[in-house]
Amino acid sequence: MKNGRVPLRFAKAIKNPFLTEQHKQLRMKFASIFRNIDWSTVMFTDSKYFQFGFQPTGKQAAVWCKKGDMLTIPTVKKVKKVHVYAGISVHGVTPLFFVEGTSDARECATSVTS
Repeated sequence: MKNGRVPLRFAKAIKNPFLTEQHKQLRMKFASIFRNIDWSTVMFTDSKYFQFGFQPTGKQAAVWCKKGDMLTIPTVKKVKKVHVYAGISVHGVTPLFFVEGTSDARECATSVTS
């Protein structure tokens, strides 16, 4: 707190919906179906999409500033993007796979399981 004022910052609120009773029932049904599965034959995979270079859009481009001040945000015409894929099972983890450009789920599954 400076000069008796609380500093403010501009932030985007995170949406966090509550689970409905139907969601809870569906989760319990899923858990009971897969309770006795042989998990040694299952691999969990996930992917994360990374974008290098800040490209503000919509409310992301909004900032707090003094009245009359103009703020310019540098933008990048072509932002570098990469998909990162990996998998995990009871047998261990896969290496990370990096795919630049576009890829689909079939390509990911082939790469991770080979």
